[in-house]
Amino acid sequence: MRLFFAPLMIGLTSATMAAAAPDLQNLDAASCDQYLEIKSTLYDTPLENVSFVNETDGTRTIAWINYEGGVVHYSTLASGETFVVNTFETHPWLIVDDDGKCREMFLLGIPGETVKITK
Repeated sequence: MRLFFAPLMIGLTSATMAAAAPDLQNLDAASCDQYLEIKSTLYDTPLENVSFVNETDGTRTIAWINYEGGVVHYSTLASGETFVVNTFETHPWLIVDDDGKCREMFLLGIPGETVKITK
């Protein structure tokens, strides 16, 4: 089950998270309907090996919305690339384009789920 609106921060430094990322702190709230209303809540239902596959022609940034509603950069994917992460059922994820526009928002619900990024 995948609902639109879903890491474990292992081995990431602030320099790694900031590298090559669009300005995620200044996203246009209108670009994803509920961006300002959504944040991570519980961390009791883990989802392992969730994959994000970039099927667009452009670069996409994968970002997690933390417990305070802040946006945390996790990966930047070129066309055709895949990013695998462990997350939790109540953790929302954003897909952001090169211009910093939120393209999609997900709350995942199945371990091993694959999210195909098409926007």
